[in-house]
Formats: sequence, structure tokens, C-alpha cells
Amino acid sequence: MAALCALPLLWSCNASEAQNGPGAGVVGAEPIPRVHLFENHSSALLAWRDAGVRDRVVVHLDGHADFDWLPDETIARLAASEVSRLGEFEVHPYAMDDRTLAGFSIWNFIYPAVRLGLVRELIWVVPDGTLPDDAAARELVRQRLVYKMQMISLEEAQKLRIANGVIRGTVLGTPIYICELDDLPALDEPVLLDIDVDYFTTRSALSQQVSESPWVDPLETLVALRDRGVESDLVTLSLSTIGGYMPTASRWIGGTLKRHLRAPGRIDPEQERRRFAAIQAAEAGDHQQAAERLQALVEEVPRDAALWYLLSRALAGRGDAEAAAEARARAVAIDPMLDHDTLFDADRLWINKQFAQALELYDAYMERMPDGPFQAYVQRRRASCLERVGRARDALYAWQQVLEMAPRHADSHLDFALLLRELGMADQAVAHMQTAREILPDRVTFAQALGSTYVLQGRLEEGVQQLRTAVRRQPCMPRIHGNLSAALVRLGRHQEAAEHLRLAMWLQPENKQYRTLASQLDRQGIRVTPVAGP
Repeated sequence: MAALCALPLLWSCNASEAQNGPGAGVVGAEPIPRVHLFENHSSALLAWRDAGVRDRVVVHLDGHADFDWLPDETIARLAASEVSRLGEFEVHPYAMDDRTLAGFSIWNFIYPAVRLGLVRELIWVVPDGTLPDDAAARELVRQRLVYKMQMISLEEAQKLRIANGVIRGTVLGTPIYICELDDLPALDEPVLLDIDVDYFTTRSALSQQVSESPWVDPLETLVALRDRGVESDLVTLSLSTIGGYMPTASRWIGGTLKRHLRAPGRIDPEQERRRFAAIQAAEAGDHQQAAERLQALVEEVPRDAALWYLLSRALAGRGDAEAAAEARARAVAIDPMLDHDTLFDADRLWINKQFAQALELYDAYMERMPDGPFQAYVQRRRASCLERVGRARDALYAWQQVLEMAPRHADSHLDFALLLRELGMADQAVAHMQTAREILPDRVTFAQALGSTYVLQGRLEEGVQQLRTAVRRQPCMPRIHGNLSAALVRLGRHQEAAEHLRLAMWLQPENKQYRTLASQLDRQGIRVTPVAGP
């Protein structure tokens, strides 16, 4: 998408039409009446629905969009649900069943919030450094929006605008504004402030690499919001340790933000100074100083699981294994989620593509918790790691174990199928792709993979049928248009092929394979003229 002149701001909101809560305060300067801290970000939808908010602007600080599409049937079920029972539709990040699109999750909770009338506009604030220029903004649009999300129309993709590293437009019928914090637009009403703590440990919303410690002091972010006069009556915070999006050792950020949002200016400054000194020592690897400072702090605030956990790591770092185990046990007693820290650390490595190291931690977790609640998920991650470190045969066996434990997990059927196809077992691959399609018929990924595999097998008409289904549901995915075009060329349907190839080249103009296919069509007398893509 060409960088065009900035559109008029979409965010001039009519406060009289928005249903705000009891009072509001300037973030970081005045108390916010309602501040919720969750593990999973999807629980924000529960807080918004419980509060009865309507027609609101959400300012979403996050390394991820969390705005994926859900079927109309799912939205209808959520709309019909009693507020007290909405949580029954929240899908756990480690779920390994067929409920992926039957409820809402950490990847898509904002979309139902819009469809249910809770949210009318989304301002996605990405980590600093994500959008240094318009080229980076275009890449974010491609990789994290139009190539990734189902049901974004070609018209919406075409009308997205980029200027000075800011993205404006409409996505899935929702006005959206994507920027770094310095480019946050002026707001003339209290907003729903939604902060995923992984905002502070995700170095870029494009790469989504997870750093070992925060790239910015979280309180500096509150100061920046304060300086911009951002007001809110309802703040949702999520830890996002599950899945590895935030290091376990950084869970202290959630509690710190909650304290400073609820009671700015009424926090013991001396204790807060000592708290940050201890955390800084822990993050710097100064185990002796961190242990001393943290031991003093946990005596003052004995119910702070994050401090106990940091203390356990500091004690382990200085070689005091017995004391470290005791501190960790205290942390787990307060917050049982911390007992799965090895799994979360493995997930962080997996996100960062450190697959050999991740595999070691997944194996260690399975050895320590052979009867734990997340075994199918862990085995799936193990299988993925085994593939990526070149152990394909071991991966095949691991995928078989995954499907024995989770026979209705469609994504695992697809992952197993792709490995089978790579190893030359196309017929077996097709069987698993068909199973994935039957389990989740609304997922584009499965139709695209099945259609492409049919084409590789020479089953061109069947392949075209599946790819047409995929392109209807995800019209902005260039790979689908490209594969469909190639199949139509082989069938001699050159004019149809050219139409899909034009779209593929519009969406991904730098793709060399599309240019080669265009040359092939040109020799048939059909000119494919590429245009600038999103």
C-alpha cells in the first residue's frame, strides 16, 4: 500500500453515545476505579461484559493484535449467553480439542467485543521500534493483518492507509489505528485501557521476539499515557505468561501496574524504590544483592508471589539450592501457575525459534510432570521442535502420540499432514488434512493446505475447489491466489488464472514465482499487470 496523505483522525468520539463506568481518572495521575489483572488476555472480554460497557474505544497496548475473526454462529452464542456464564466460552491457550472457533481466546477476544457492541474502535499501540518507517508499517499490515486474518476484504486492505509509521483504516468492519506510543492520537473521552504485559517484553509486533526482561520501565509507559491525558474508568491487564509471551520472572510487572493505576501517589515511595532496586539486581544477574534485597521485601509483603519467585531464582543463582526450593514453594503456594514455569520458559524459546533449547525444557517439564494437565500441548510443541532440529522420524512418532492424546485437535492433524507430505507420504497427508477440514470447516488454513496438496497430486479440479473455498474466506492471502492461479494454468483456464495472479501480485508484488507465472501467461497472450499491494 502506498504511503498516502494522512486521513482525518477516526478517533473524534462522541462521549455522550458511549456508556462509561462510574467516574474516570487520568491514567498514572488519578485513581482508576476498576483495574483487573488476569493471566489470560481473553478475560478482558469478561470484564468488559460484566461491567456493561457499550460503544467504547479500546486502547490496546500489546505485542499482538488479538483481533482474529470468529464465525457468526460463535458470536450468536456469546450474545445469547448470560453474563455470568460467558466464561464457559473462554478457550484456554493450551486447549487441545475442537473448540478453537467455538469460543473466544487470547487471539481473538477483541473481535467479539466489537460484534457484541462493547467496542466500536480499536487503537493498537505496538512496542516502540515496531514502526520506525512506512516500510515497516507496510510489512506489519501484510504479515499481521491482511495475510493472517480471515475475512478481511480486498476493499478493506486496499483502503488501509500508512503515513509517518501510523496505520489507519477499517479491519473486519472496525475502525482501527495502529501506532507506537508517541503517535497515540488525541482522545476526548475515557477509554477502555487494555494492557498486555507482554507489550513490555515483545521487542517488535512484527518479529514477536520475546526478550528476557522488559525493554522499558513499565512506569514510564504510565507517565507517557498520563502526559497525553489518557483517561479511563476501566483498565484490564493480562500477564500472558502462559504460552511464553512474557518471561515468568517478569510477572512482577502486572502487580506493579495494578498498584500504580489504582492508587497513584499513595504508594510507599521508599518500599517501591527498594522493590525496583531488587528487581533491577535480579535482572542484571547480581544474585547476591538481589537475594538480600528480596529477602527483606518478602518479609514486608509475604503474599507477593512474584517477589518470592524472583527470590528463588536469585538464591539458585548464588548456589543456595535448598533455600531456592523453599522460596519457590512459597511462590507456588500463593500462585500455583508458577509451578509450570519450565513450560512457559520453553514456550518463550519456541517463540524465539530456539528450538533445540526449547526441546530440552519441554522434555524436562514432561519428566517433572508426567501426569500434568498440559501433556498433549507439550507433546505437540516437542513434535514441532523435533521437526525443526531435523529429527523428522522422531517427529512423526511424536505427532502420532499427540493425536492419540488429542484426536480432535485440527491443527495437529494439519501439522502432522504437512510433515507426511514433506516425507513423500501424500495420501496419508491428505487423510489428515481432510480430518482437519471436517473438525473445523471454517478454518481457511485447512482448505488451503488440502487444495495445494491435491494440486501436487495432479487432482487439479479437487484442488481448485478447495482453493476457491479458501480464497472466499481469506481473500487477502496471496499464497492462496497464487496456488489457485497455478492450478488454473495447468487446467488451461488462463483468463481465470490471470485474475487470481493479479491479486496475488497486488498483495505480494515482490514474489518471484508470481512473476514467473505471469511470464508464462504472457506467452499465452494474456498480460498480467501487477499493481502496488497493501
